[in-house]
Amino acid sequence: MGSPTAIKPEMYGCCSANGSIGLYYAWEGITRFSEGVATVNLFLNRASSWMDVDSYLPYEGKVELHNKKAKMALVRIPNWLEMDEVKSYVNGTAVHPSRSSGYLIFDSLQKGATVRLEFPIPEKTDEYTIAGYHYQVTPRGSTVLDLRPR
Repeated sequence: MGSPTAIKPEMYGCCSANGSIGLYYAWEGITRFSEGVATVNLFLNRASSWMDVDSYLPYEGKVELHNKKAKMALVRIPNWLEMDEVKSYVNGTAVHPSRSSGYLIFDSLQKGATVRLEFPIPEKTDEYTIAGYHYQVTPRGSTVLDLRPR
C-alpha cells in the first residue's frame, strides 16, 4: 500500500494563494494615490477613484489618463520605451512635463483633465537559451506576440 508521502509534493505559484496575491499586487500597483499625487506604474487598464488609466497597447502606442482628483501625476515610462520618444498632451495641448528617475511629472492637474501619451511601440525578436533549449521571442512593447518553437 502506498504512502501519502511516497510522491514528492509539488506546488506551482499560480495555483497557490501566492498566485492570486501576486495578481492583486500587480493590479493594485497599476496606479496608486497619496496626498494628491497619482502614480501610474504600468500601462494597463484600470479604473480608480482618483484616475482612470486607458491603455491602447499593444495595438496602438497610446495611454490616456482621466484625472478625477489628483493634483499631480507621476507616470513611469517602461524600460522598452525611450522617454525622448514620448509625446505628452494635457486636454489635447502638447506639453513638456518634467522628468525624474524614469517618470514624467504632470503638475497642476485639474479635475477632469485628460493626459495623453503617444509613443512608438518597438517590435523585435529576442533569442534565449533556457535549460539547453533555444527560443525566439517576439515582443511588441511588453506584450509577447510570438514564441518559437511553439
